[in-house]
Amino acid sequence: MPQFFTNKDLRVNTTTKITGQDAHHIINVLRLCKGDWCVISDGKGRSFKSSISNIEHKSVFVLIQEEIKHTVVSPAPHLAFAVIKHDRTEQIIQKAVEIGCTKLYPFCSTRTIPKYTSNVTQRKSERWQKIAIEAAKQSGLSMIPQVSDLMDFSGLCSKFAEYKNPVLFWEGEKQKSFASFSPNKGSTLIIIGPEGGFSESEIIKAKEYGAKTLSLGKQILRVETAAVVALGIMQLKLGNLCIEEKI
Repeated sequence: MPQFFTNKDLRVNTTTKITGQDAHHIINVLRLCKGDWCVISDGKGRSFKSSISNIEHKSVFVLIQEEIKHTVVSPAPHLAFAVIKHDRTEQIIQKAVEIGCTKLYPFCSTRTIPKYTSNVTQRKSERWQKIAIEAAKQSGLSMIPQVSDLMDFSGLCSKFAEYKNPVLFWEGEKQKSFASFSPNKGSTLIIIGPEGGFSESEIIKAKEYGAKTLSLGKQILRVETAAVVALGIMQLKLGNLCIEEKI
C-alpha cells in the first residue's frame, strides 16, 4: 500500500488534500483511482489507512479512515557514517532508512576519500534528504528521517553526549565483539568509518567522548555493508524487528 507524508494535522473521518509531486505520482505513475487505498503519515510517527475520495486536476483528496498502530520497543538506532564515492553513500542512506533509521550523520574523517566543496555539499545534502524521504515512503516508516549536513569528525564526536549508546565499529577492536554487546536503555548511535579505517588519533578521541568500540567480526566489510549489518543486528538487539499485524 503506497504511503505519502503530509505536514497537516490528521484526524479520522476528515479529508486531506495532496498536491505537488505526490499528487503527480498518485495520478500519473501509480494511476490510483477513487476508492483506492493508501497510507498517509504525519512524519512524526502517526500513520492512517486512507482512501481516495476524489481526484481533481493536480490534486488528490483522501479520506482518513483508521489509525495504524506502530509498536516500537526501543528507539531505533541512528547512524553516523563516513561518506564514500559515487552512489554508495546514497545506498547507505536508502538502506539505513529502510531498516528504520530516522537520523543520519554523514561525516568526513582523516581517511575519507571524497572531498566536497561547499556548494557541492549543499546539493548533496538536498539529494540525500530526498533519498531518505523516498526510502521512508517505500518502507512504511511513519517518521520523516533527517540527514544532517556533512560534518567533520570533531563535530560528530560532539554529538556523542546526546546518546546513551554511542558505538563505534572498528576493525582494530580485538576484545569486544558485537555478539556480547547489550545496549543500555535509551538512544543508540552507530558509527561506521571510512574505507581506509579510522586513524589511531580518531579512535582515541572517540573514546574520550564516550564511544564504545566493537568488532563486527573477522570479515572485512565495505562501508555500506558494515552500516547495513550493524543497523540490522542492533535493531534485533533492541527488539524492534518484531512482527506487527499488517493492514
